[in-house]
Amino acid sequence: MKKVLCLFLILGLISCVRNVKSEVKGGKAEEKKKHEDIGLFDKGDIFPVYTLSKKTTAAIVVEVAWDSQQTNLGKILEDVSKKTQYFDTLGAVKLSKSKLLETEIKKIIKDKYYVYGTRGFSEMNVGEVIFGWVGCEGYIVAFTIRDFDTIKNGNPIFCSSKLLKLNYEKKYSRIEKKINKFYNPDGAANNLNEKVFANIGSMYFSYRDDFQWVKRPDESQYVIRERVIYRVENDNYIERIWQDYIDMYGMNCD
Repeated sequence: MKKVLCLFLILGLISCVRNVKSEVKGGKAEEKKKHEDIGLFDKGDIFPVYTLSKKTTAAIVVEVAWDSQQTNLGKILEDVSKKTQYFDTLGAVKLSKSKLLETEIKKIIKDKYYVYGTRGFSEMNVGEVIFGWVGCEGYIVAFTIRDFDTIKNGNPIFCSSKLLKLNYEKKYSRIEKKINKFYNPDGAANNLNEKVFANIGSMYFSYRDDFQWVKRPDESQYVIRERVIYRVENDNYIERIWQDYIDMYGMNCD
């Protein structure tokens, strides 16, 4: 009887050890996957894409604060803005070009990017490098995207040099409600208007935009255009992994 009891105890101990190892292994695998997923965006490989005017769609590469004249890029922008060559003045943000700026920016970007729209994606060539003053936010520096097929792929939202395997589902209303509820727990008036259009596992890609180019801020309800990537684990844990926005109003600093 004692031998049988000892045998059961040993088997039980082995089973517990296996379960602990399995849990540890599973936990490490989950943590590794989480870091790998986030790593896609930590490397700066993803840029927001906006419709800046009737004729210009562009991916914003960098934003330079209005008081950053001490940086190399800040000095270049300060210099070229004094003798600017306008590229597009149809939108709320007046866009300009500079050969010097284009030379510097093309040293740090790729020749092609995958551009992701609300329904699909295409690999696109980098166009002209442009810049514009957006008031209190400072300068935006971007490259244009020409002939993106909006009929096939929808309106462009993001781009990346490495292909992201986005999953485009028909409806994300359940996830949108979770996000809105998480950031408006008291049921306050929803001013987020998040629209989720794709996901990679628990990461959800969203935007706030009506894709209308405007000359004046009162011509669109979306003065602030936004792109966000969320991690949605459950109702109690939602995290903004990545976020970008552009102020179409261009408010001046005091």
